[in-house]
Amino acid sequence: MTRVVKFIKPFSVYAVDDIAGLTDAEAREAIEAEAAVPYKAEKQTEKESEKVKEDPKKEEPKEETDETKSVDSPVEDKMAKNAPVKK
Repeated sequence: MTRVVKFIKPFSVYAVDDIAGLTDAEAREAIEAEAAVPYKAEKQTEKESEKVKEDPKKEEPKEETDETKSVDSPVEDKMAKNAPVKK
């Protein structure tokens, strides 16, 4: 059987605040070492569940930055736009 625990100290490959499903023996070992505590998932609040029900696919449009631009989008050449004219 699997038990879910939340780690309160680093233990094996787990870091603080990690939540893992372990076998009974592994969970017992972690709890006895005082590195983990039994974990029970919290229920969603009413507002959180309403947000999910509204439209989970709807996302607000994000501003496009250099990091998020598509590789296929044309690159703006800043040098050629306002290039100084030599006389």
